[in-house]
Amino acid sequence: MKKQLLISAIFCVSEVCALEFGSMGNTSASMGGAGVALKSSAWGLYYNPALLAADPRVKIGYSLGIGFKEHNLAEITKIDISNMSNVAERLIETFTDTSGANAGEIKNVVTSALDSVLKASSQTPTGDVTKDLETYLQNKQGSSDYSDLAKEVMNAVQSSSALTPEQKSLLDNIAGSIDYGNLNFDSAKNNALQNITIKKGGDNGLDKAVGDISTLQEILKDNNLSVVSQNGVILQISSKTINQKLGSLGVAYFGSLYSNLSFKADPERMRLIVNGGGGYYELTDNGDNYSYKESTKDDYEKFSLIASLEGDSDAHKLVTTSFVLSEIPVGYARTFYLKYGNLNLGVSGKLMNGISTQHIIAINKGTDFEKELKDLASLDN
Repeated sequence: MKKQLLISAIFCVSEVCALEFGSMGNTSASMGGAGVALKSSAWGLYYNPALLAADPRVKIGYSLGIGFKEHNLAEITKIDISNMSNVAERLIETFTDTSGANAGEIKNVVTSALDSVLKASSQTPTGDVTKDLETYLQNKQGSSDYSDLAKEVMNAVQSSSALTPEQKSLLDNIAGSIDYGNLNFDSAKNNALQNITIKKGGDNGLDKAVGDISTLQEILKDNNLSVVSQNGVILQISSKTINQKLGSLGVAYFGSLYSNLSFKADPERMRLIVNGGGGYYELTDNGDNYSYKESTKDDYEKFSLIASLEGDSDAHKLVTTSFVLSEIPVGYARTFYLKYGNLNLGVSGKLMNGISTQHIIAINKGTDFEKELKDLASLDN
């Protein structure tokens, strides 16, 4: 279920952009939209009606154009949804003190490893993981070299009968990357894992998942997808003789479509806090390492991305906007022949019709996307 919600969130991204003046005709388009002084073009009525008289000929033109603009969406193709889901499940099953067969096994593994290390230094372990870890760290006297403990953790992992092969692989990979100085167990909760900090570079799957989570959060905060289509057909009626006596005429039809999708995410509800069954935990990217630490039900309900996608929450919304503009311009221009040059004057009037639509879809577990898309296609709003 969480995987489905995550996929839904990923594909509902972009932002509303302002209406922009486009270009008509291939010549103008090749010049970056310039056309105000392009007298040989058939599109004088679009850019500057005075151009109707500047090159008095019969001209017919048509223009079809569509453009796409996106920002920050290409990164979606690099996100491995399957790996993110698998890693989340492995973390919950391995580190969370659930009621399964491996309940609290991470505590047992560390306890066994500490027992071996302390005995090797002629000290007596207490069997209490919190106290024995404090003793071990005191022996280190500020040193961050935990290679001896990491080695014993790997031995204990391989000797465990409660861990699955996937969990053994994960713990074996990260044993040497754990910051044992920031490894905490909650003595008030039967020494359940409270916080673990892991340096990047230990487990490739975990590193990729954490990086993808950070990328996804950035995409949801800042993204853009828009479609613009501008089309037209134009007729200019003129000749040198007609222009000298009566002037030049032009008539056209311009049709434009501006469509945008915008995912409006609540920035306060973007943290990856999960309900691990026996408690709430948050996975945080700290730059060169990441932490998996205990959280609370209150934080889960207020700040979790997963919680915000459940129920009938409207914390995150998909906003679709479209604007269709139809124009029928009629233009007239006349050339005045002066002693030192010619003066072209033009005027145009337009019949314009605009239709705008907006549709807002709350993104959550109960969203019926098929129904919402049908409502969107009907353009009733």
